[in-house]
Amino acid sequence: MSKRETLVNQLERKIGWITFPGLIRWIAILQLLAWGLSLVDIGLIDWLTFSPERLFSGEVWRAFSWVLIPRNPGATNFAILFIIFALIIAIVFSNGLESAWGEFRTSLYTLGMIVCPAFAGIALYALFGYPILSPYLTEVYYTGLLFGFAYLYPNQQLMIFGIIPVKVKWIAWVSAFFLIVTTLASGSSVFLASFYLISLAPFLIVFLPSYADGKAQEARAAKRSRRFSTAAAPPGEHEAFHVCSNCGATDVTHPERDFRVLPNGEEICSVCLERQREKEKASL
Repeated sequence: MSKRETLVNQLERKIGWITFPGLIRWIAILQLLAWGLSLVDIGLIDWLTFSPERLFSGEVWRAFSWVLIPRNPGATNFAILFIIFALIIAIVFSNGLESAWGEFRTSLYTLGMIVCPAFAGIALYALFGYPILSPYLTEVYYTGLLFGFAYLYPNQQLMIFGIIPVKVKWIAWVSAFFLIVTTLASGSSVFLASFYLISLAPFLIVFLPSYADGKAQEARAAKRSRRFSTAAAPPGEHEAFHVCSNCGATDVTHPERDFRVLPNGEEICSVCLERQREKEKASL
């Protein structure tokens, strides 16, 4: 088990109470409700809007209420279609992430995608005095969910507006492209880039190490494959396929020994493994 897995398990034991089953779905449902209520009283949207200035004045709910604002408030046909599509996508994301991670990790990731954009908006406003509008926060919230889902299920097809089937990995790449273009085209590129990097911290923290680990495992597998390809060479000319990282024994010099691969990618022979286990038992 990796150190990250161990850390997450420890967090689950300590703060497992923050688990909210179906959190992404509930947020989408509340967005739908907020949209319906905003048709009756448009002032509701203003009451939910993210505003560091008002937040500093005591309206603390604005740090999180922005996530309840629908992407396209209003009563147009497009807004209605987009709200329904967003709800369907939220259900797909919720089911996929909870299936891969479980309810606790999905809740933790979702809360991170709410807290980090709010923190970025507050911190950058305090440093530069530029306010971040709620649509930017809502956009980056859904982008973080999209990136996480696309990493886990890259070939999963989504029906855009129920008509066009597109693999989710391409939707994620297009979203990333537009984030970059929007940032570069902005008059305050550094400010906007800082906002996106801080806001997407949960994705970067969770998936970049996993990506690096995956590449490292591929490299080790390729190295082992090259060793295996030499196994059929004449005696005395081929390279050993197994090499003990502890004592240096190989399957050529000690063919009677078994070899095991440790979690860190290194190999160890059966004799050294047994000695290691005896030391561990003695230390208990």
